[in-house]
Amino acid sequence: MAEVIRFEEVAVAKLRDRLGAVETANADLIAYARGHHRATNAIHDAVLAILAAEGVEDALQMIVELWPGLLGIDRATVALVIGDTAYRVDVDGTYSLEPQWVERAFALADPVALRTGDHGDALFGAAARDMKSEAIIRIGDRHSGSPFGVLLLGEERRRELPGGEGTSLLAFLGRSLGAMIGGWTGTNR
Repeated sequence: MAEVIRFEEVAVAKLRDRLGAVETANADLIAYARGHHRATNAIHDAVLAILAAEGVEDALQMIVELWPGLLGIDRATVALVIGDTAYRVDVDGTYSLEPQWVERAFALADPVALRTGDHGDALFGAAARDMKSEAIIRIGDRHSGSPFGVLLLGEERRRELPGGEGTSLLAFLGRSLGAMIGGWTGTNR
């Protein structure tokens, strides 16, 4: 007499495994969407905050003082070339520097460079030794006659940095800042 092979138990086990994988993927997707939503809101809040600025100096002060809290980072620094002069602005003050330092970072950020390491970019100044994760974001257009430079966002802990949409959001932040600076300086074209 032939024996009946029972596939039901094997099939149910395979379906349970597949269901578990789908549930895990769904949870990951939901976590990503929530994180993306928070990042989008934070960047929009940062741009809206500096719309209230009365000029470049006021905006830069807001960026280095308010943006770390709004964006959930440890440090924000701006390095700009205005005419033939370059400046670095952070919470510790405003410092003159060689334009080549800003040009090097501007070339690196195309339009955004994300890095992790033992220290941050030298444009962070003394805080560079504490930065383990950083975003270097282009501001403005180097060839337009407008001020140009970089926005540096840093964290003291090493972490996985976003790609794709995260980079697009950071590029939006830099483009927005560049447009505002161009408007304040009368160099938007």
